[in-house]
Amino acid sequence: MTVRVTATEVKNVINTDVATSILTEHVEVASRFVDDLLGASSLSAGRLRDIELYLAAHFCALYDVSQGMANEREIGTARDRYDYQSTLGPNLGMTRYGQMAMTLDTTGTLLGLDTVKTGGKKALFRTFGTT
Repeated sequence: MTVRVTATEVKNVINTDVATSILTEHVEVASRFVDDLLGASSLSAGRLRDIELYLAAHFCALYDVSQGMANEREIGTARDRYDYQSTLGPNLGMTRYGQMAMTLDTTGTLLGLDTVKTGGKKALFRTFGTT
């Protein structure tokens, strides 16, 4: 396994209070992911490093609930509640970091992972109500 980035570098990309040991785990997962899916590609070492950085941030964002996946904020009597929605798909498209990784991957491999097979139709479900 070739680890290309550090937990500190990931913290420079994503504002998180996640412990360095947890970030290191996300870096290792991202590294294996890049090695397995893109290691034999024609992408440069620098490009693979960039993709690994944003994949590690993506995994951290999924782990860290404060990163906006599902959030609720209250200020006085006003309450704002939302869930992250992506038009790019349910996987890497769920975070801006995963979206960046897909953009950096000019082979299209990561974008292909995010393709949802729905018979050509997209469904969007929204729920409204009070608590």
